[in-house]
Parts: sequence; structure tokens; C-alpha cells
Amino acid sequence: MGESTAAARNAPWWLTDPGRWAAEKAALRAAGATVRRLPGTSNPTTGVMQVSVGWPEVGRRLRLRVTFPPEYPWFPPEVTTDDTSIRRHHNPKSGALCLLADPDAMWHPGTLLADLLTAQLPRLLAANELPLVDAAALEHHEAEGARTFVGTGQPVSLLVDPDHSSLPTQTTSGWVHVGLHGPYDNLMIAVGRIADESGMCVAGQDWGPPFGQHQWLPWLRLDRSLTSADTPARLWDHARTTLPDMARKDGIVLLRFRDEIGYRTDGWAWLAIYGGTAPTWILAEPAGPRTWAARIPEYTHLARAHIVLIGTGSLGATIATALACAGLGELTLVDGDRVRAATICRQTPLSTTGLPKTAAVAHACYDHQPGIVIHEVRAQIGAVGEAHDLAATIPASDLVIDAAANPALSRWLATTCEPDTDLITAAGTWGAWGGSIVTYPTRGGGCWACLELHRADHTLPWPPASPEPAATDGCSAPTFPGAHHDLADLAHHAVRVAATRLTGDTATWADVTTLSLRTPDGQRIPPTWSADDLPVHPACRRPHRDSLLTPAQSA
Repeated sequence: MGESTAAARNAPWWLTDPGRWAAEKAALRAAGATVRRLPGTSNPTTGVMQVSVGWPEVGRRLRLRVTFPPEYPWFPPEVTTDDTSIRRHHNPKSGALCLLADPDAMWHPGTLLADLLTAQLPRLLAANELPLVDAAALEHHEAEGARTFVGTGQPVSLLVDPDHSSLPTQTTSGWVHVGLHGPYDNLMIAVGRIADESGMCVAGQDWGPPFGQHQWLPWLRLDRSLTSADTPARLWDHARTTLPDMARKDGIVLLRFRDEIGYRTDGWAWLAIYGGTAPTWILAEPAGPRTWAARIPEYTHLARAHIVLIGTGSLGATIATALACAGLGELTLVDGDRVRAATICRQTPLSTTGLPKTAAVAHACYDHQPGIVIHEVRAQIGAVGEAHDLAATIPASDLVIDAAANPALSRWLATTCEPDTDLITAAGTWGAWGGSIVTYPTRGGGCWACLELHRADHTLPWPPASPEPAATDGCSAPTFPGAHHDLADLAHHAVRVAATRLTGDTATWADVTTLSLRTPDGQRIPPTWSADDLPVHPACRRPHRDSLLTPAQSA
């Protein structure tokens, strides 16, 4: 019984659901199409079926080849054609038509092939024929360059920053200064300075860390677009013939060719050919500040900002890398500790053990954004004998984030930064049961002393904390218990608050944001946030500034 059930479950879809196949054929014929299963292509073992469809179009019958995947109808079929008159939304290598901009999102298992062709084929054909202004309403505004159909033969990425790849029209060949990153089986090549044959730089600039290894490679301009007839071997032979003194037998040559680099925008793209007995190509991946900013448009202002981050441990390391991912332009890291193997469960990896924490975190930031400018201040603030230059560093920044989890430091920073520099303090509670984010200057007008007085009076919430003791690392050095994924909730929200604060927006987030991951008795709960402004406490004797909120915002 079990074997027969398993066999039935593994049978191809057209046998397990014959009604579906009958409905498909009936709908295609009702639409005026012809349909036939291609001999020898319906494989019960793989569950793949291929059919030929003649689809009626004005004045002709479009010949289509449809491949149904084994998971059909949960996933859409692939439709291909050899009709060369279809230039856009048509992969010239595989022949596949881009009928669905997002197949996973737009396909429904109740949809029939005839429904898909009826709805999408007219739009695709019209987009090929209409002027740009009319076609724009029918298609997604995405470039359809060579990288949509040219594969890569080597485990290599070729990074080209679009902002640094323009060249004088009279320069047709020369040298490229590339940066290398990673091992051979996962190599990344970043195009930097570009020179003519004499070695004079004419465009571009080198990438920053982590592309620390550099070398010069020859390049050549093709003055045309790639076609499906272009093979790595053919292009390699062309490069070696044109550049006999530059292209080595087993080296790498970069080619510039005409391509669609933006929506219906012609320009230049890069391709690398790796020579040898069987040449393969490495297709360029456009990457750089502009392409990254396009993916996170809400945070483009961070590229002009400078943040000082104090503490690069459990919270600080996550905050730093998240800021780098968001496109921060400049970051100063302050920490005097070194990475310990005992804490890699929530910080930087084992390979960084023994390094200064600032160096380990800086390396992680560069990995996410090579263009970020990072300064390291290796000092323990408040430690006897430590020297630091924060008196100059803090006022020069746009915002300070305190992630050191040291109440004494938090109080000192609150008084040092006021009134001119924004400060965000992020701290988790014992066991990572919760935590809080406090922003100064406050909307409510209170200060750090007001916060402590309010919490003592229970007029502001206090996040829950574990009462359990932890193993100690030595005299007065208990080990903080708490997992990375719990602390990450707090770190990521600190980044949201910082990014918003840097726009000058003081109204979006409250002064004190409290996170609870457990109830006071230790029961786990989904992340629960509360938000409160920090008013002046009646018992506080420190001088206070006015609220940052306007009367309208307060109301």
C-alpha cells in the first residue's frame, strides 16, 4: 500500500490530474490555437512535458514551444519561440519569452496556459512594436542587456561601478587596474582605474577595501552589441588578434561592448574573457554606490553622514554592518577590546579572534560597502591609562551611537554630547530578555537623570531582565548571557532611529523605545515594543532644554 501510494504521488502531473491536461487543450483550441505534444519529450520520470503551440496572431501563426515543469501547475510553464522578429523580452540564447515580470508572484495554479498567452502575448508583442512612450505603459522599466542571456563559466564576479566606467571615445584599448577579493573558487574582480595603451589613466577610480590585491589587465572595445553567435572562444581569439602584445595565452582580457544599460538606454558594458584551452567568459555585475542606492532609496542621505559608534560588541557589530549596508558614508568605531573566541556566538567570526574589535568590525563593514570611510579609535573610555581623542571626534560627527552597555559611559556621553550632538543609547538587559533605545536631545525635554528617576518611580517602562546568574570570566566580570538573534532586534531598530534622526526628523520616534522579548516571569513572547517620550522629572535638578516637539506635534 505504501509503495503504490508513493508511486502515485511521484507520477507526472498529466497522469495524476488528467482533467487539468484536458482543460489546457480545450482552452487552447477555444482560443484558436493548435496544440500537440512533442514526441519523446513527455518524460514520466522527470515529470517534464513539452508541447508545440501555434498561436493565432494578426496575419500569422506564432510558433511556440511550451515546457511544463514537473511541479506544474504550482509553477508556470516556460514559453519559447524561434521568431527573431521579437526583439525585446525574448532571451536570444534560450528563446524564452518573458511573459511574467515576476513569475512567482503573478502566476496562480488556477491559471491555464491559454489564459497566460491571451493576457500577456499581446502586451509583449506591442512593446516590441510601439514607440517608447507607448510601450512604457506595457512593460517594466528594466534594462535587457546581454547579462540576461550570457552565462558565466567561471565562479568569478566582475564588478563595475557605473559611475566610474566612462571612457573617452578615442580610447579603444589599454589597461584596467582591477582589485581582487576572495579565493580562486569564489573570486571577485572589481574594475578600477582605466588606462590607454600608453598607461595613462583616462577614467575610473580604484575600489577601497576589501579589494586590497591589484593587478593590470588588458581591455578592448568591441563597438557593437553581443549576439547569440558570440562564444568565449570566438571573442578570445578576436582579443588576442587585436592585442597580440597584451593578451597572454592563459590570462584575462576585458571587453567593452554596446549594451542596454538602462531601460531602453544604450551604453557600454563590460565582459571578461578567461583564456586557456577552453576560454570562458565572466559577465560584469554592475555594482557601486549608485546601484546600491537605487535598491535602498530611502537611505541615500546616509552617504553624506558621519556616525561615531562606541562599542563594537554584541550590539555594536550588528549596528555597524547594518549602517554599512544602508550606505553610510563615514563611520568612527571606538572600542579598546580584542575579539575573543568565547564570544563569537554573537559577534564577529572565529577567524577574527585576537584582532582588535574595531578592525574586525571594520572588515565586515567593508565587505558590505567597500566605499565606506572608517576610522578606528582603539580606546576604553573611562579606563585608567587609556588615551583617546573623543573630544575632537564627537563634535565632528553628525550622530553618536552608544552601544557599549556601560551605564557609566552612557551617563558621561549624555552630558558630553549635549546640547549640540544627537546621541542614541542602545542597551540590552540581562539574558537579552529585552532592551531599550534612548535618543537625546529628547522630545519631552528630559535628560539622562530624568530617565533614571522615571524608571525608579515606574513612570517609564523598564525592559525585563533575567534573574539567573551567569558564569564569570574573572573578578567582577560576569558573562553577559544573550543570543545574537535577540539582540539583533534592538540593534536594527537603533539603525532605523539613527537613519531617521539624520534627516532632522525628531517626531517619528519617541525618546524611549523599550523592547520586551519575555514577560517579567520569563515566558517568551513575540517582540513587543513600547514608545514613550521623556519628560522632565520633578526631582531632577539638572538644567533642561525645551522640548524638541512643536506645539502641533505635541498635540
